[in-house]
Amino acid sequence: MGKLVLSRRPKERVLICVDHTVITVTVYKTSAGSASLVLEAPPGVRILREELAAPERGKRGAGMIENTP
Repeated sequence: MGKLVLSRRPKERVLICVDHTVITVTVYKTSAGSASLVLEAPPGVRILREELAAPERGKRGAGMIENTP
């Protein structure tokens, strides 16, 4: 697995490209050691927090977005 460590300022973006899919991560704001991010992905791409990705969490919950058309 590859790894990239970045420093970003508010409004700066990172693009994640897989095959023909582009996911955009934008730093919305930072404060006191935390960052608010905006994630944009095409329909059909699931975006969720790591703690919701555990196999026993099959139900839709807070922090999970089904990006469907």
